[in-house]
Amino acid sequence: MNSTNRPGLSRTIMASAARTTSSNSGNLKDTTISVPVASHNLAIHFNWTAFTVAASAPGSALNRFYVESSPDGGTTWLPAWRSTDFTTSTGDRVAYFKNGYALMEYGDELMLGQTQVGTTSARIATQYPLTRDVRVRWDIGIVGAAAVSAGVTVTFAVYASYPAEG
Repeated sequence: MNSTNRPGLSRTIMASAARTTSSNSGNLKDTTISVPVASHNLAIHFNWTAFTVAASAPGSALNRFYVESSPDGGTTWLPAWRSTDFTTSTGDRVAYFKNGYALMEYGDELMLGQTQVGTTSARIATQYPLTRDVRVRWDIGIVGAAAVSAGVTVTFAVYASYPAEG
């Protein structure tokens, strides 16, 4: 087996910008910064540098990031990974994928895990593998079960890192 000393590749998926509403990146498959197919290993890094809540914002606002994958070319989006909620002014969340499946941090180890998805009747565990159709999504200003966004601003960037192949 041949190995390489080449470093991995890192790409900016979304440049740093202030965002005030919940949204998504759109399908990354058809862009010049495409996310690799599911057979690759991948880390998606969310880095926020500012989080402000106006005095007029309702309640205490939470924020979270997602990586989603589509089984049908971008019509239906299913969760491959979901961050923990954050309320701090700066921070990072990293989604690690191996062979298309999200790895979760358990102590000092990365292990195959499951993402918790809330439903109206119960919380269920689910994890959908990455396909060619991948997007990142964010919810800003979550109060209760709704992303209200009013008066909330988060400045963040999203990067993807791929290990060297070989």
